[in-house]
Formats: sequence, C-alpha cells, structure tokens
Amino acid sequence: MGPERKSFGKTTIRLEPDVAQVFPNADAVNEALRFLIRVVQDNQVSAFTKQPHSSSEGADKTP
Repeated sequence: MGPERKSFGKTTIRLEPDVAQVFPNADAVNEALRFLIRVVQDNQVSAFTKQPHSSSEGADKTP
C-alpha cells in the first residue's frame, strides 16, 4: 500500500499524495469531513433563511 492509500477498516481509500500528507489516520479524515459537513449544512440553513420572499407573496396587497 503506497503513501497515498489509507486503509479504514475494510475500506481502502485512495487519496492524492498531497492530501494524504495532511491526514495521518482515519480519525483525522473523519474530523475534517465532519467539519466540512457542518460548514455546508450551516451555509444551507443560512442561505435558506436569507432567501427573499417569492414575488407572489403580498401581491394582493395594495401599496
């Protein structure tokens, strides 16, 4: 198994060499991925709450 291959239990993941240098073990990979998941989820919630109302809302109201 080369330096760019990481074995996680029964699953082996091939990482590019520059990425493999950063992650010494499965725990480091999982920590980084969980962080990324949180960032993406937070951004999705943030984007959802910041969406403008649709143009049909309030269309029946007079100015």
